[in-house]
Amino acid sequence: MRHVVSLIVAIGILISGVATAKCSVMSTRDRFLEAETVVLVSIINVRDGPVPWPYGISRGSLPGKLLALRVIKSWKGSDRSEDILHGWTLAPNIEHAYLHTDVGTQLIVFYRKDSPHEILSCNAVNPDRLIEVSQDLDAIANERAGHEP
Repeated sequence: MRHVVSLIVAIGILISGVATAKCSVMSTRDRFLEAETVVLVSIINVRDGPVPWPYGISRGSLPGKLLALRVIKSWKGSDRSEDILHGWTLAPNIEHAYLHTDVGTQLIVFYRKDSPHEILSCNAVNPDRLIEVSQDLDAIANERAGHEP
């Protein structure tokens, strides 16, 4: 029994370390460059349900929130205004869950190629920073398009 407990603790530390590494602080430009898709969305529906483990760590599911999202603006990727996306986040009591899941909430999401539906505190912008990050993304997108910032 003692070995089982030790193994569970070791796995927990490993998962926490991997998750923390995935959630390192990055500039908006670096987040933009690493992302496959960058969009401003509004939550249009939320329900409780099972979601995949974050970061592709394990198979199976965890408790979470299933979200329907309407695209408001896209800076990168093939999604366009008014598209409906589906995504998820972990239950609020699980580390790295995105906590602002009320219907009507707007958020910016930096989706990775390997996880186009996962919304975590690591790849989403809190509502209180939307204006600042939107302005940064406008400047980055303009630079990439060859326009004056």
